[in-house]
Amino acid sequence: MKLITKLQDIEKLLINKNYKKALKNCIIVLKEEPNNIHALNFSGLSLQGLNEIKESVKYFKKALLEDQNYIPVLNNLAMSYKSLEEIDSARKNYKKIISLNENYIPALNNLALLEYNYSNHNDAFEIFNKLINLNKKDERSLFYLGKIKSEQGNFKEPYSYFKKILALNPKNIVAHKSLAGITTYRENNQDSLKHLRDMEELIKDENLDKQ
Repeated sequence: MKLITKLQDIEKLLINKNYKKALKNCIIVLKEEPNNIHALNFSGLSLQGLNEIKESVKYFKKALLEDQNYIPVLNNLAMSYKSLEEIDSARKNYKKIISLNENYIPALNNLALLEYNYSNHNDAFEIFNKLINLNKKDERSLFYLGKIKSEQGNFKEPYSYFKKILALNPKNIVAHKSLAGITTYRENNQDSLKHLRDMEELIKDENLDKQ
């Protein structure tokens, strides 16, 4: 079997979350080509899937010896560091990726969430804003922009972000809930009453889950 076919088979196993078999097949490839960057990367991903995070780091680092600027490996290594709560190392890798490709969305997403989760809200806001500039329909980034502003005590800006989400996806329940949390429903406020009616209509949708 050709090497490229073997690697394609491993990738399919990873997609199907068959991590044990993927790792086994990676080891076979690495016996033939110990420094194959793709097999090393897939080995690390297999180990991530098996929750062997520390071991995955070894494979990603070995892959980077073949190409220190290979973005997929840098991103996967950062994810392992994040899982190990080695936040400075994760941040360093994400920033290196962005220095290589400033519009690499997976790294921007991961770095934005990392900064948000560790209360660096201004940094997170800046990155989520960049993601919106790359994709105006990015519901998750719009949500976090609104969430950050509301957590900072600013309720005017979050309102516009949540409304943008609902214009894109009227069934985004998280956006409805967030908007409801900063809305005062009054008889003389037609916008608030419209939102209330929208939510009442959604309750009738049998395709929604219990949440």
